[in-house]
Amino acid sequence: MELLVTLVITSIIVGIASTIYLNMQRYFTTSEESYEQNSDVNFVVSLLKTDFENSVSAVSSFGLVTLIGNDSKILEYDFGDQYIIRKIDYRRDTFYVNTQDLDIIRIDDNSDLVTEIKANIMFDGDSVPLHIYKSYTKDVLFNLYHKKE
Repeated sequence: MELLVTLVITSIIVGIASTIYLNMQRYFTTSEESYEQNSDVNFVVSLLKTDFENSVSAVSSFGLVTLIGNDSKILEYDFGDQYIIRKIDYRRDTFYVNTQDLDIIRIDDNSDLVTEIKANIMFDGDSVPLHIYKSYTKDVLFNLYHKKE
């Protein structure tokens, strides 16, 4: 009889311990996946901002933004609904982020030069605003102004 009581108590304790372990495992797996998605979003936003700041000019056509660097190196960003692809030389970096409401704003209607990129990146049901601004040197703006005339 005492052995049966001990066996029942032990099985209850083992059941409680395994339930706690499985719940903790599920929590850590979910938070790890959330952390990975969050770090991907932060990384692509940081990379976009750095690339835009370091570029001499940015040109856009059909959702593709081409950045031209000081050394004439060309870097392209392709914005899709479910991804952002960064192309440089023969390397492509694909970021699987849900991009919505993409708005590529040009310096004026007659130019392909990009001044701003606005979008919303969906992350865990929340919308993370993306706003990147490109400022141009006075030489580029002067040449653009005289090109119109």
